[in-house]
Amino acid sequence: MPAAHSNAKPRRAADKSSSLTLLPQLTCPHCWHQFPAEDALWIAGHSDLRGDVKLGESEMRRFLPTRFTASGDAIDVAGATSTDTACPRCHLKIPRSLFELPILFSSILGAPGSGKSYLLTSMVWQARQLLPSEFFLRFADADAAMNRRINEYEEQQFLAHHPERPISLAKTEEQGDLYDRVRLEERTVNFPKPFLFRFGPGPKHRNADRAAALSRIMCLYDNAGESFLPGADESNGPVTGHLGRSEVLYFCFDPTQDPRFRRACDGISSDPQMSTENSGQPRASVRQDSILTEAITRTRRGASLREDQKLSGLLCVLVTKWDSWEGLLPDVSTEPPYVITKEDGHVLYEDRIEETSDAVEELLRRTCPELVTAAESVSEEVIFIPVSATGTPPHRNPETGQLGIRPADIQPRWAEVPILYAIARRTRGLVGVVSRERSGNQTANSPLNADSV
Repeated sequence: MPAAHSNAKPRRAADKSSSLTLLPQLTCPHCWHQFPAEDALWIAGHSDLRGDVKLGESEMRRFLPTRFTASGDAIDVAGATSTDTACPRCHLKIPRSLFELPILFSSILGAPGSGKSYLLTSMVWQARQLLPSEFFLRFADADAAMNRRINEYEEQQFLAHHPERPISLAKTEEQGDLYDRVRLEERTVNFPKPFLFRFGPGPKHRNADRAAALSRIMCLYDNAGESFLPGADESNGPVTGHLGRSEVLYFCFDPTQDPRFRRACDGISSDPQMSTENSGQPRASVRQDSILTEAITRTRRGASLREDQKLSGLLCVLVTKWDSWEGLLPDVSTEPPYVITKEDGHVLYEDRIEETSDAVEELLRRTCPELVTAAESVSEEVIFIPVSATGTPPHRNPETGQLGIRPADIQPRWAEVPILYAIARRTRGLVGVVSRERSGNQTANSPLNADSV
């Protein structure tokens, strides 16, 4: 764990299975400040040491320790043991696993009302279920407290006490408990709370003996769609500042918010969201390409790139609510793009994913060409993935007129594929890939594109 403030070189942390080396430099997942491990602050453990200069009177004091226990925990000025660490710039808590494992930064964004919260919940839930059993990968919370909101959503969608009762997840707001307020440089700013997941080889994985070296932290940010509307005010803080650090961008395109797409679905979709009328009122439409363009602008600004410079990261355009428009691509299979192998369990079927991406891209070129143009201006590495968070259309409550999903009906479709694809693209030796042209044994431990990792 972080040592006392000194110029000491990174030391090894005890681990029963294998030794772990502290990273010489780490990035705060809250404010993105980079600092050496020995500069980390600790969070006081004694109840009398309440009140922090940057976080307010209700928070425990942050301090730079001079004394440690035999096990490496800090001792605060009141003599109590401190076990939690914090960023020296923003003073927000940093889980101690981030001192040992590299971070894969990723962000999810989309228009207001695009169903992003439902999709994010299904992505994480499906990853928890399928990565350990099918791909022999561990995937779990790196910090349960920081992931509290996503855990609550998972309980509502997949562990409901009354699964026959329709639910409706709260939309992501620009303020509230998904943000931390910090006093920095004479003003109070908002930082988005990251969701943190630890992933790496499990005991059955062929690289289980290299788990310490191959494991990673997935740092995932969720933003309100309103944050990306052109002209949105960022004066309260860099709530979208993570975009310039993200190696993976998930952009959720909601077909039900585009009138051209809805017209294409006339007669082939029973989803009430595809109706051109909504309770007697014309259904609202959003220029989703402008949201992506605004996100691109902020990403380039955060990464200090020229306006014509493409990003080095992966852009996944997630075309949501697949169950409502699958009739537009009747030849595209909804079966998971996995192949079973004897040694590695399931591996990703590269050709299926790329062929599906090509079909979805062509559909978007016919209906929403400006979105494809915007996506191609972001990155050299763009994939179009159809997804459904629920696998079923919502039901309208006859009394309230509100749309809701019954948990008993939820069957996500390809919701885990974006995470699997991103891991395969951005890391080595974790998710295997196979294609028609190559042997499964030769490619099962290779990333999709070795040059991209």
